[in-house]
Amino acid sequence: MLRWTAIVVGCALGAASAGCGRGEGRAHGTSADRAAATAPAGRRVSVEVGPTGYAPNRIEAKPGERLVLRFTRTADTECGRYVTVAGTDIKRELSLGEPVDVAVTAPQSGELVFACGMDMMHGIVVVKP
Repeated sequence: MLRWTAIVVGCALGAASAGCGRGEGRAHGTSADRAAATAPAGRRVSVEVGPTGYAPNRIEAKPGERLVLRFTRTADTECGRYVTVAGTDIKRELSLGEPVDVAVTAPQSGELVFACGMDMMHGIVVVKP
């Protein structure tokens, strides 16, 4: 009886792994596929959050351009622990050394301001036609 059980289980596992190799049985592909599908769309701009502020602290964009600001806090200061975007509900915590993506859309004209949680460090997205 034990021998037949091993053969049945072996066949079932073989069939399951054969299907997985063709993409069957996987709901959403690889983790890289899922990450790409859920990543915010737009031009990516890296922003370092250091002891003296944001670098760069001025980002030029086209009217209505979608951007992904990738904030990385490199200094262990309380001021840079959060980033907010004026005129929105965006407030994100920035862990030390870990990038955090913030998707924004540039206004049709003018600028979009982002700041630290204490409103001491500032940066802007400036619209250039």
